[in-house]
Amino acid sequence: MTIIFTLATLLAAIIVANFLSQALPAYPKAFWQILAGIILAVVPALSHFAITLEPEWFMMLIIAPLLFYEGQKTNVRLVSKNLRAVVRLAGFLAVETVVVVGFIAFGILGWPLAIAVALAAIVTPTDATALESVTDGREVPKGIKQALSLESLFNDATGLVALELALLWANTGHFSFLDGIKEFMIVALGGALIGLLFGGALVYVRQHLLKHQFDDRTAQVMIQIMTPIVVFAVAEHFGLSGIIAVVVTGIIHNEEHRKTMFLSVELNDFGSKLWDTVAQILNGIVFVLLGMSLVRVFKGSGAFTLRQFGLSIGVAIVIYLAMGVLRYISVRDAENDQLRNFFEKENHGRDAWVFAFGGVHGTMTMAMAFSLPLTLVNGATFPFRDEITFIATMVILLSLLVPRFVLPRILPAIKPEYDVDEMQTAHVAMVDAAMGSLQELNLSQADKQAVTTQLKDQLGYGNDLQNTEMWQQAVNQIDTIREQTMDDAMSTGAISDDAVMLWKNFANGWISRSGKRKNYVWKWWIRQIERKLRKIMQTPITKKQRQTRSDKEVELIQRRFDRHKAKMPAARQAQMQARIDQMRLRNSHDDKQARVQREDIQKRWLVAFQEIDDIVRPAIDAYIQSLEDDHADKRLIVALRDNEASAQLAARDQVETATSDRQDALLYAMQAELGFIQRGIAQDELSHALGKQLYNEVTAAQSLVLALGKDDE
Repeated sequence: MTIIFTLATLLAAIIVANFLSQALPAYPKAFWQILAGIILAVVPALSHFAITLEPEWFMMLIIAPLLFYEGQKTNVRLVSKNLRAVVRLAGFLAVETVVVVGFIAFGILGWPLAIAVALAAIVTPTDATALESVTDGREVPKGIKQALSLESLFNDATGLVALELALLWANTGHFSFLDGIKEFMIVALGGALIGLLFGGALVYVRQHLLKHQFDDRTAQVMIQIMTPIVVFAVAEHFGLSGIIAVVVTGIIHNEEHRKTMFLSVELNDFGSKLWDTVAQILNGIVFVLLGMSLVRVFKGSGAFTLRQFGLSIGVAIVIYLAMGVLRYISVRDAENDQLRNFFEKENHGRDAWVFAFGGVHGTMTMAMAFSLPLTLVNGATFPFRDEITFIATMVILLSLLVPRFVLPRILPAIKPEYDVDEMQTAHVAMVDAAMGSLQELNLSQADKQAVTTQLKDQLGYGNDLQNTEMWQQAVNQIDTIREQTMDDAMSTGAISDDAVMLWKNFANGWISRSGKRKNYVWKWWIRQIERKLRKIMQTPITKKQRQTRSDKEVELIQRRFDRHKAKMPAARQAQMQARIDQMRLRNSHDDKQARVQREDIQKRWLVAFQEIDDIVRPAIDAYIQSLEDDHADKRLIVALRDNEASAQLAARDQVETATSDRQDALLYAMQAELGFIQRGIAQDELSHALGKQLYNEVTAAQSLVLALGKDDE
C-alpha cells in the first residue's frame, strides 16, 4: 500500500501543479511541478511519501521513454541532413565543455583533476524537456529549436561516457586520451547499432502484424511502451549507450509512422495521443522528483561551512557563465556550414545568444550526480561527493532561472493567431451552420432535438446568453407568430379537423408566453417515474399475469377519466378517450390486429401534427432568419433553434416513437461544420490556425460519434 499511496501523492502533486500553471500562466508548468516536489519533501505530513529512485531505474523507466518519445518526434531526414552538426554539438561541443569546466573546477577548487572532470561531465548534458519550460510563450526561431533539440538528444551519451572515464581515472589514478576516445566510439556507435537493430526489428514485426490483421490495440500499444525499456536494458547490458539506442529507435519509429500512417489510422492516432499523455505525465514526475531532490541536496549541504557554501555557489555561477560563453563562441564563429544552417543570417548574433542561454540542464544532470559512488574501489570515501551534487544542483537552478529573465529581452512573445472572442464567434457560427443543415433532413423531432442539443454542447461553457431580455422577447415573438399563423389557418378553413383538435390541445397546455411548459410537465414526470418504479417492484412472472395487470391499469385510467371528463374541453375529452382506446388495443390478445390499429391511429395524429408544422414552421424559420440577417447575436440564434427543437419534441412525443437516425444526422451536421470551416479559410474569414483548431475539434467529435455508434450496435 505504501507504493500506491506514494504514487497517488506524486500524481496528485502533478495535477495540482498543472492546474496552478493554468491559473497563473506567467510561470511555466515546470516551476509549479518543482515547487510541488519541494513541498512534498518539506512538509512533514507529506515527506514520508517522498520517493528516491535509483539512478539506473530512473534512467530506464523515465528518461528512456522520454528520449524515445523525443526521438519519435524527430525526422530521420533532419538527423541525416544535419549529421555533421549533430556530431559538432553533441560530440565536440560536449567534450570541449567537459575540458573547460574541468579545468575551471580544478583551478578554483583545487580538486584532483579526475574529480573536477567528473563534475564537468555531470553538468554537460542539456535537457530538451527543461528547455520548453524556459521558452514557454516565446517565439524561438525554428532552426535554433532544432539545434537545441538535436543536441539534447545525443549529448547525454557524451556526458555519461565522460563521467565513466572520470570515475575510472579517479579509481586507477591514470587516464589515456586515446583509450577515452576508443571507449566513447565503442559506446556511442554500439548504442546506435543496438538502436538500429532493435528498432528495425520491432518495426518489421509491427508492420507484418498489421498487414496480417493482428492489430489488437492493447497488444500493439504494449509493444510500443515496452520498446524503450527493453532497448535501453539490452544496450546497457552490453556496456553500450542505452540513451543513444533509445533515441535511434525512436527516430526509426518516426519514419515507420510516416510510411504506415494509413495502414492502421485508428491505432496510429491512438498511439500518438497516448504517447503525448504518457510524456506529459513522465515530464511531471521528472520535475516533481527534481524538486524533491533539491530539498535532499540542500539538507545534505547543512554540514557545509559558510566558506564552502559561498564557494560552491560561486563556482556554480562561474561554471554556468563559462558554459554559456563557450556555447556562444562555438556557434558565433562556427565554420561549419551545416551548423550555420540552423541560424538566420540577419539575426545570427541574436540566435547565438539564444543558443547559449538555451542550454538548460535538468534531470539527466541530477541523475548523474546521484549516481556517483559513495566510495572508491580502494574503500576510501568518494571525495567531494556532496559538493559535486550541490554545485550541479545550483547549475540546474541557474539554467532554469536565468533564461526566464534573459530570453524575454531577446525573443518576441508568441502572438496568438486568434483571440478568445474570435474563437467563440467562429464556434457559434459553426454550430449555427450545423443546426441549419438539419432542416434539410427528414428527421423525427426526437432525433432533431437530440442532435441539436449535442451540437449546442460543442459550445462548452460559453453558450450562456448574456442578454436574457432579448432572449425573452424573441421567444415571446415566436409564440405570437405560431398562434397568429394557426388562427389565420383556422379562420380560413385551411386546416383539417384533426389538426384543429391537436392544435387546441397544444394551445391549452403546451404553448406559454414565457417559453416554458406549464406545471403539468413536472407532474407528468412524477407519474412516469412512479409507473416505472411500480413495474420494477411488481414485475409479472407470466405473460398472463402481465396481461391481467395491464387490463386493470387501463380500467383504472378509464374510471378516473370518466370522473373528470366533464371539466375538460371537448377536444381534450376526445384525445384522452383515443389514448385509452389505444391502450386497450395495445393490451389486446390479437397482437396483429392491435398493431395495425395502433399504426393507423399513430399515422392519423402524425399527419395532423405534420399539417400544423407545415403551416407554422415557415413563419418561425423566416423570423429566425430575419434575426440572422440583422446580425443578431449568434448565441441567440443557436438558443432559439435549440428551444424550437425542444418545443417540437414535446409536442410530437405524444404521437410518435423516436427513431434511431441520430448518429447519421449528427455526422451530417458535423460535415456541414467542416464545410463552414473550409469556406471560412478559403474566404479569409478564419485564420489558418483557428480553422485548424476547429477542424481538430470536429474530426475528434466525429470519431467519438462513430465509436459510440459502433458500441451501441
